[in-house]
Amino acid sequence: MDSTYGGAYFDMLCDVVRSAQTPDPCQYSNVLWHMHNTEFVPVLRFDRNRVQDALDFRARFIDDTETPVGIFELMVSLADRIETDTMGGTADRNRTADWFWYMFSSLGLQVMTNDAYDERDIDCILHNFIHRTYSQNGRGGLFVTSDTTADLRKEEIWYQAARYLNEVLRSEGVLEP
Repeated sequence: MDSTYGGAYFDMLCDVVRSAQTPDPCQYSNVLWHMHNTEFVPVLRFDRNRVQDALDFRARFIDDTETPVGIFELMVSLADRIETDTMGGTADRNRTADWFWYMFSSLGLQVMTNDAYDERDIDCILHNFIHRTYSQNGRGGLFVTSDTTADLRKEEIWYQAARYLNEVLRSEGVLEP
């Protein structure tokens, strides 16, 4: 692993998901590091686009095209893309950290603070995510929806995000039900 990817870049990713309204990444540094070092391997063809998004995100900060994309990096880049490209984030309202911690919780990792870190449990959770053995509604994956007609295990991550965001926007009254 490139030392920049493993050191300064990891710290920068932690900074991206740090906000006053979200958990402190320092309390989860063990699991975040584990996720950072666990390669995301796309199962569905178009999930390769999320890998490319992560590489594009990485290129803004470091010059490393060789290191495989880790799950932490993938999630941070996805949270950033949701906020900047989809939700129209601004300097005074940036929810990137919110999107990340939502996905973190959806995976079931919110109980994995440094005090409760269990590598085997985390490996199992990440395996279920990568191999799409989570619930049909997305619980155990990155996004959970109330839509009972869709099987999120069969949808690429970007479409899962779109379904989830539509529900968020409906609940906020931005979209009609």
